[in-house]
Amino acid sequence: MVKILKWNFIFLLIAVLVIELIFGGWLKNKKNFSYSLNRLGVIHGRQLIYDAKNIYGYPKQVVYTRDSFGFRGSLIFNNPQKIDILTVGGSTTDQRLINDGDTWQDVLQKKLQENGIKTCIANAGVDGHSTFGHIASFKEWWEKLPQLKPKVIIFYVGINDFLRNSVNPGFDENEKGAYAYIKRNSIIFNLLRLYRNNLNGTNYLGKNNKVIEKAANKVILDTLVLLQKPDLHIVDSIRKSKSFKSFLASYVKRIKILEQMALMMNATPIFVLQPTATLFYHSDTIIALKNVAMGLNGYEYTVLKNEMDSSIKAHTQFTIDLAKKGLFEQTDFYDLYHMLPSGSLKVGRYLSDSLVLKYPNILN
Repeated sequence: MVKILKWNFIFLLIAVLVIELIFGGWLKNKKNFSYSLNRLGVIHGRQLIYDAKNIYGYPKQVVYTRDSFGFRGSLIFNNPQKIDILTVGGSTTDQRLINDGDTWQDVLQKKLQENGIKTCIANAGVDGHSTFGHIASFKEWWEKLPQLKPKVIIFYVGINDFLRNSVNPGFDENEKGAYAYIKRNSIIFNLLRLYRNNLNGTNYLGKNNKVIEKAANKVILDTLVLLQKPDLHIVDSIRKSKSFKSFLASYVKRIKILEQMALMMNATPIFVLQPTATLFYHSDTIIALKNVAMGLNGYEYTVLKNEMDSSIKAHTQFTIDLAKKGLFEQTDFYDLYHMLPSGSLKVGRYLSDSLVLKYPNILN
């Protein structure tokens, strides 16, 4: 009996190995497009539905769709050759909890068309991506699509690069290690994951959609009201440090690399400076958030981020500043960085107005 079990186990093991070698990704070319998207953490060929009641404050299901090339956008669905404007960024570009049709790209597209500019816009935002991830996306994603020939590439940048000197692990590049390697290549692992996800309601495009994930709770923005100009002692010491100057130099270098990569695609690069909910002004009162990042309050964070934004303005030709005060209200955000539909509407409208007024020739 033991001998029979032993041989059955051996045959089973051999069968598993054969199946893995034939159908898994172990021997496949690592230049495979889907493999590259998985490595970058790009959702592709899927439609997800989120229960966003906790974010919106009322029953709300958000439909989120990405085509097989990894893009959001109904007019360009599975047709990258139609893309006129490619929008690049992290989660604030991706907008996981904004419905298909309501993202700032959708608003921008509609407003440009109302101004007589027919254009198709693609959302290539990826959660967690910084400029490190954007550079990798050129090499492993967009440059692998010869039919992709955008006229304009909008980079929505800043937040994910804040004081960052290296890749964002698990985001700018996918997980490393033995477990991650198995996840990327094992056919059996991925079939089991697909089965589990189908039980949870995760579906590939074309199948019935179900609620697959509940959004996190809306962040209660803990405010610190400052009635006079805050003490900049901490910020000044950071700004004068060699490490901050080195960070800025590296950040500008990555921005210039992105600019050159866009130009190599014959696209005009436009850098959009991101707004946040870390600081607001009401009359003479400054309202700053506590503990935004690295022990900095909202005022300190904003001063340093402004240094980053100023560096972009100084070293690139085309910029649009959404970070300047007065454009957004605290109610446009559901956390420090991510917007509700009211915020996305304002972003899309402001970008449209800026493109039409500042850079009309770029879109022709």
